Amino acid sequence: SRPAPPPEPASPTLERLAGAKRRVGARISGETPAEHLPAGDASESAPPPAPSEDPLERLRAARERARRRAAGE
Repeated sequence: SRPAPPPEPASPTLERLAGAKRRVGARISGETPAEHLPAGDASESAPPPAPSEDPLERLRAARERARRRAAGE
């Protein structure tokens, strides 16, 4: 019997989007230090959110930044 063929490689675009999602998810939950993110991450230059800011609003802003970053690459 022959070994199974290797899985099809994912497209670079999908790989990049998946990586961006992982980074954003980790960033939101506070698991990833900034140095693990690619240089020039747009969210690093943004001021930290005010403590009174709604967490849902922070999540929306993070998703928007990630969407813009993925679209701009």
